[in-house]
Amino acid sequence: TGNDYPSAVTIKSADAGSPAIFSSVSLNGATGITFDSIKFDYKFKAGDGLEAIAVSVSSSNNIAFKNSNFDGDVASGMSSVDNGYAVGRGLLVTASNGVTVENSAFTSWMRGMVIGESSNISILNNEVTGIRSDGMDFVQVQKVLIQGNNIHDFRSAPNSDDHADMIQFWTTGATSASTDITIRNNTLNIGQGSWAQSLFMRNEQVDQGQAG
Repeated sequence: TGNDYPSAVTIKSADAGSPAIFSSVSLNGATGITFDSIKFDYKFKAGDGLEAIAVSVSSSNNIAFKNSNFDGDVASGMSSVDNGYAVGRGLLVTASNGVTVENSAFTSWMRGMVIGESSNISILNNEVTGIRSDGMDFVQVQKVLIQGNNIHDFRSAPNSDDHADMIQFWTTGATSASTDITIRNNTLNIGQGSWAQSLFMRNEQVDQGQAG
């Protein structure tokens, strides 16, 4: 909390082939930190819910994740609907500015990344696979670039009520809409995986007659 550096600080594995491993990371009020060639290795444990968080960034500026692996896990000891299927969120970003996720992999999550109330977001050249629900979720974001990502082969829980989307924007509970969004040169491929919508963008407040 409060790690505010005057110049950029990089936390990088000395050997990318044998990366440093973090089970979880939480940044709150931080500035100028880059994680490079790190493995974020979440392990499910009793008491974890479907929306457990592996890496959290809140109220922070100029944070980057590069060349890293967000490795999730599956549930056990829960319900027959959930057991054996992915849980947790690989990355949660809230109320932050200048966040980059680049050349990284998100594997086996309930949701790969969830980004809200944030601006100047770059999601570049990542692989997202083995996801139970959503690959990338965005709400109330501004100036977002989603480019060159490979999103493929989801693994949904067949008896759940999940609504899988590779990239989703929504406005439920938001106080403003998302704006200035560029989505280009991504590969959205169902592959051998379960069904998932490719790109889902909705303004619930408008289509339900509550605003606009």
